[in-house]
Amino acid sequence: MIKQRTNFQTLDEFLQYSSLQDQLNLYLDFSVNRIGLQNISNFTTALANCINLQFLDINLDFNCLGSENLVLLCSAIQKLKSLTSLSLHLKNNNISGQDSQKLSNTILALTDIACLSLDLSYNNISDDFICGLSDGLAGCKNLIQLKLGLENCFLTQEGAQSLGQSLGFNKSLTTIELFLDGIFLDQQGASNLVNGLSKCQTLQILNIVLKKCLIGVQGSNFLGDSLQNLRQVTSLSLNLGINHTGIEGALKVVSGLSNCKNLISLTLILDQNSIGDDKIDNLGLLLSKIKSLNFLEISIYSNQVGQKGISAFAKGLSSGQSLQNIILDLGQNNFDEKAIQNVASLLSKSKNLKTLKISSNDRIQKVFVDKTQKENNQNDCSLF
Repeated sequence: MIKQRTNFQTLDEFLQYSSLQDQLNLYLDFSVNRIGLQNISNFTTALANCINLQFLDINLDFNCLGSENLVLLCSAIQKLKSLTSLSLHLKNNNISGQDSQKLSNTILALTDIACLSLDLSYNNISDDFICGLSDGLAGCKNLIQLKLGLENCFLTQEGAQSLGQSLGFNKSLTTIELFLDGIFLDQQGASNLVNGLSKCQTLQILNIVLKKCLIGVQGSNFLGDSLQNLRQVTSLSLNLGINHTGIEGALKVVSGLSNCKNLISLTLILDQNSIGDDKIDNLGLLLSKIKSLNFLEISIYSNQVGQKGISAFAKGLSSGQSLQNIILDLGQNNFDEKAIQNVASLLSKSKNLKTLKISSNDRIQKVFVDKTQKENNQNDCSLF
């Protein structure tokens, strides 16, 4: 059994602790200049003494570490040979392309690492950096779970392709989470990324945030073609908010997903994409045709959808036979609460539906159907 986690929120407290060698599970929160650059050497020396650590979570967000201090940090982490889980938060730390090899070597040195979370958001990171880091990620033979944050970095579609291809080569990953908000992937970037990821034969759970990535209608078409290759994935979360997809792009994306034969759980965020009423019924129909789908969460927040459109969408979605749990975010559109009641009424007729939750303008989920409570008759539809 893993020893209870020890937390430190001041450097002095950590440096004065007398049992570092005995620690198995450690959380260090030195974010927002709490460590002080003049103390980084003392910190990394003490960290290197935690030789029995298995779980390590370090938050160094907003510390302006730069290259020299990152070298010290990486050197200390490489000495922790027993690590199986590492979370490293390095948001906004003046990290640049020349630092990729340091991180790559560190990852490769941790031969037992199974769970890795690395947040590099808001750093001066470009395609060259990702190419270097990707080599390390591809070589982690025991890595099962990866969480990578690259929000508002300077990647292009070439960097996305390199990342996808490298992770596709990994033969142990089952769960991948990628946070790429605000990266200008253009038309081919998202497609290149997914094409690479689809080669990862062990991948089951995939979460990709592509909000504000300038994907557009054409990029959505390419992405839809790539998504159909994720045949082994059982759970997918895809955030395409604010990408100018329109209804045509949204339809192409969902059309691709309809070919994912093992997909059980889908979360699809389409916020602020100017979807409108026209053809939105087809969006519901296509979602209903994903025969393996059990759980669906979809957000069409702020998409100029009217009362007629949302009713058509619900009618199309209600034709699905496999859906048991549905969550809808319908806020900031052009219909009233009466229309939402109508949506609930239409969807409640779905044959196998167990739960239905809908949020509107306040974005607070309301339960409209719940057949899971033991006191309810299994054949009774509770419509609130």
